[in-house]
Amino acid sequence: MIQTIPAIAYILLGYILKATHGHLYVKELVILTVISFALVVYHFCQAEQPSRKQNQGFIGIYLAFSIMILSSTELIYAGDNVWAAAIELIADIQIVFPLLYGFLEIRKQYQYQTQLLGLSVLSMVVMFCLVPLASPDPFIDVFVVTNHAIDSLFSGINPYNTEYPDIYQGALGYSPDFVYWPGLLYPMILIKKILHLDVRYTQILSILAAILLLTGFDFSHSNSTSKQLRNSLMFLMMPIAFFVLEQAWLDSIMFPFIVLLFEGIKCKSNAMTGLSLGYLAASRQTNLLLIILVLSYLWRHFKSRSLIKVIGYAGLMFGVLMLPFWLWDFPAFLQTTVLQVLQYRPSTDSLSWSAYLWAYHQFLLNSSLLLVLALLMSLILGYRAKTIAQLTFGTLLTYFFFFLTLKQAYCNYYYYLSFYLFLFLYYTSSKNKDISVSLSRFSTEQPKTS
Repeated sequence: MIQTIPAIAYILLGYILKATHGHLYVKELVILTVISFALVVYHFCQAEQPSRKQNQGFIGIYLAFSIMILSSTELIYAGDNVWAAAIELIADIQIVFPLLYGFLEIRKQYQYQTQLLGLSVLSMVVMFCLVPLASPDPFIDVFVVTNHAIDSLFSGINPYNTEYPDIYQGALGYSPDFVYWPGLLYPMILIKKILHLDVRYTQILSILAAILLLTGFDFSHSNSTSKQLRNSLMFLMMPIAFFVLEQAWLDSIMFPFIVLLFEGIKCKSNAMTGLSLGYLAASRQTNLLLIILVLSYLWRHFKSRSLIKVIGYAGLMFGVLMLPFWLWDFPAFLQTTVLQVLQYRPSTDSLSWSAYLWAYHQFLLNSSLLLVLALLMSLILGYRAKTIAQLTFGTLLTYFFFFLTLKQAYCNYYYYLSFYLFLFLYYTSSKNKDISVSLSRFSTEQPKTS
């Protein structure tokens, strides 16, 4: 029974995020917290193993997410147009695929399953591509600020030191700014200014790139096409993904680099590991937790020489991405992306206990203490991890604690978190020994030396 906890948690996480869109609902917040405790229990009671009922677990996720997507009116906030109607039509048709897949599984007729999965993946990709057309101008500050930041940059104005339109007219209690680090800005410049597409196609291409990367690494281990399609669907069908895309949140841009990071660690590539780690370090402030997790893992399992090379590659990538804006106006960069963010008050409408305590009791949690606890968790769980799967699971637990106690934790934060749970399911469901069993050979082939 305990082996089913991650799959059940994945389904419940998808349901809660779709039902709340990341807003504060006490019942859902309690359920989310219970899920985190269940995952902690799983972590201490069950070493990861490939489940003997892998396909049955997939069918449960496949059917549950298809049912959630079937309620297409809550997927995005699009108006009435032909593209929104097309998304609803595909969402309605999508329920057929898991029903047919389950029927063939029961009848042990597997010859058409791969084709069904392929059609299902294609339908999800089409839905993603239609979202910017169905909702071309979402009313959210992230979309407005991101476009304004790119336009400002091409006008010779520092995006970290300029005024942005305040579409909420002061309701947030602080002025809008581009608070993301430049690692997320560069890919969007390519899409918007060079390809002349909606900036949200950056997120779509990133999601597809993450899937293609996982598929490519799977091919190197001779996994079946059907297995690769099942993995792709588990990721693509997370119901909140469409809303996160519509609202132009940027977290999914990091997904392919997270894949490169873990695969780089797995294949012991210093360059791949370091460069992807450097990119992630230059993309989001909260990735500090991931950096500590990974470095503490590498400290235990890699040779000192390899660890130094990884840090060197990471530092090089981090410097290349950050240095232009540091040289341009470092005080403005620091003020906008760090000091100002640290001064934010808790939201009254985000899915975290800090938001709940502030909204209902006007009580402020000690954010500095909680950050220290999260950093300690990342250090301990990274060092304790013996496999890539355990490393992804440790990352999941750390971010779960961090987001549940964060001042502002909207649905894009939990969508980012869900990617680590997906990766854990991906790594533990593989039949390939190199992926799913202990990588303890790191400690024998690459012992840490002084």
